[in-house]
Amino acid sequence: MSKLSAEEIQKQQKFTLAQSETYKKICKEYESKKYSQALNNLNKILKVIPENGEAIAMKNLILYQTEQQEAKETIEGIKYALRNNLRSATIWHLYGIVCRSEKRYSEALKAFKTMNNLDGKSLFLKRDLYCLQMQNHDYNGALQTRTQMVDMKRDFGGNWICKATSAFCAGKYEIAFQSLNVFMTHFAKKQDDWRWSDLLQFKIIILVEGKMYEKALEFLKKEGQFILDKTFVKEELLKCYFNLQNTKEVKNILKELFKLNPYNELYHSTLLDLFNINLGKLNSDESLKELQEFYKEVNFDKSYFVQIEYFCLRSFNEELKKELEMFIDELITLKKTNIYKLLNNVFNSKISIDAELKYQCVLNKLKDLSHAARYCLSYKNIPAKEIQNKSSSILLNYVSMIIQSGDLNEALEYLEIIDKDEFILQKYYWKAKCLSKMEEFKQAIKYLELIREKQPYNRNLLNKIIKYSLKCNEIENACNLLKIINSKDENDPSSTNAYLLLAFANAYFLKGDLENAKRYIEQILSYFNRLQVDLFDFHLYVYEKMSVVAYLDLLRNVESFDNSDLKKKAIELLELIDSQ
Repeated sequence: MSKLSAEEIQKQQKFTLAQSETYKKICKEYESKKYSQALNNLNKILKVIPENGEAIAMKNLILYQTEQQEAKETIEGIKYALRNNLRSATIWHLYGIVCRSEKRYSEALKAFKTMNNLDGKSLFLKRDLYCLQMQNHDYNGALQTRTQMVDMKRDFGGNWICKATSAFCAGKYEIAFQSLNVFMTHFAKKQDDWRWSDLLQFKIIILVEGKMYEKALEFLKKEGQFILDKTFVKEELLKCYFNLQNTKEVKNILKELFKLNPYNELYHSTLLDLFNINLGKLNSDESLKELQEFYKEVNFDKSYFVQIEYFCLRSFNEELKKELEMFIDELITLKKTNIYKLLNNVFNSKISIDAELKYQCVLNKLKDLSHAARYCLSYKNIPAKEIQNKSSSILLNYVSMIIQSGDLNEALEYLEIIDKDEFILQKYYWKAKCLSKMEEFKQAIKYLELIREKQPYNRNLLNKIIKYSLKCNEIENACNLLKIINSKDENDPSSTNAYLLLAFANAYFLKGDLENAKRYIEQILSYFNRLQVDLFDFHLYVYEKMSVVAYLDLLRNVESFDNSDLKKKAIELLELIDSQ
């Protein structure tokens, strides 16, 4: 604390003409990384006016940049400078720089907003504010800032392309379209095929997402030939024709796209919408027939995907029952042990008609086959010997289904019958699954450890053993297993690790060990902090550093990462701990 009065401190906030020139020199030395010279000059100023906020803040920043001072001490030092001169845009700027460097982006944004309110004439300061607004997904704020920058410097192309991207992210499609037009007319080079193609793609994305379909269609017909990504052109034409209800063109484009990728979700959802087919609801025979004919035309009618889709879309009757049973026979012949997973959509009432009846049909079929396998019997026209050859596949499929329905003791009985070596690890896995559902976690761990003898570094297996160990309060064992995972991935933490850390935090919290619970939560938040990427260069130099379309995808992915449910749960638990 200073011994000077508030009035005396305020007097020290004003530089003399000579001090002002020295401070400008210091700023240049800082920018050119001549830190020792800058510190010498700062000490000269501080010797005369030791309470000058701007000099104190700059000294703290340089000490931080040269690793002579920790972030916490630096932030406290600059906050002290702010108390001396709260109206200094320079100090707020320096405070924002440190917060940004520490990835405290929301705090940095507050600092830069205050700075902009105090000094709204600096393009340099507005540029940093814009980057922080984009980093924090404040797209409306970013658009407002970039609009101010355009007004201040209209002859700079970067202002226009950044205005277009921020307007697009903010959902202001007309502004985005107009800004992009200015950029393409005055600043882009048509001779650069790749970059020009990228800008054309961006323009189409704006029009389509802005629901200006006729305009987009007209533009695609005229300029689509100059876009290098021909699949993109087809997909955008598909969206336009579909929304303009041009059925014939939609069919033609879908046929082309199915040849490229028959499993694409967009193509299938568009196809179902085209024939007025609703998942989980009764559909006309005519619609289903049209769909079937389409699949035949593109030679996709015999795939598992289509077979399962048909099972979902059709009502349950004797004909469908026969088809389902034949499908199960085929899968068992191929020694598939994941029938429940394959038919999961068929059993989902949200997307499948008569889902419960279909589930019961499959369950009964597997039950009868399992009974025959257990007692060496024949089943219908299948001889007992053939059933025995397929017994392990039959039993594992039946077990996986009855575990879901809660018949755990019966599942354990059938698992005991399996004795073939090729299925032994799956047998142990399902035993562990059964026991965990019965909350017999210690017993479940024993079977998982038997699998681990054969697969010592199976990451998913280790994760499951750790979770079960935490469930039965064997935290020390879980910690030792976590070390195995971390030793193989020390410098590359994955989301699986973060989920495990949350499980540890919950286990310690339930045990009443709040200190350790908090320690694990801090590791989770540190994980997110480490993987949070500073995108300032991309925000500033979009179109120069990477394609605009890739940049927009990057923004969406970063926003999804920042809004992770895992992160939210960790913060909620931390708040709960702090409230104890």
